Amino acid sequence: MKSSAVSRVLLDKEAREALDQMLTVLREEGKYIKINPSRLTSWVVSKFAKKYFGKSKSEIVKAHFNSKEYLKDLASNIEEDENPAEILSQALKSIQGKTKKAANAKKAQEESDADEGRS
Repeated sequence: MKSSAVSRVLLDKEAREALDQMLTVLREEGKYIKINPSRLTSWVVSKFAKKYFGKSKSEIVKAHFNSKEYLKDLASNIEEDENPAEILSQALKSIQGKTKKAANAKKAQEESDADEGRS
């Protein structure tokens, strides 16, 4: 894995725990498994990008949607002949729907994770 471009990535607690767990499982395979956190993270990201990113893109966008930036961008692109109040009102309604859906999805995922933890 020799590369001229090297990057650092910070992982949150949940991601770090998952990485540690994967490393432990892989190392239990035997002394001949030579892997470290950087190599495993690189491998996971590369495989995810090739196989799953396209399928997960909309989910990622929903999880990281920034309504303030969206509204700023929308407001700056309103044409002279358009009604700004109407456009922004429709955008706010759309954002509220997205926010509710995202909150419901997050709650469902947390409940699913909790159920798996009890098993």
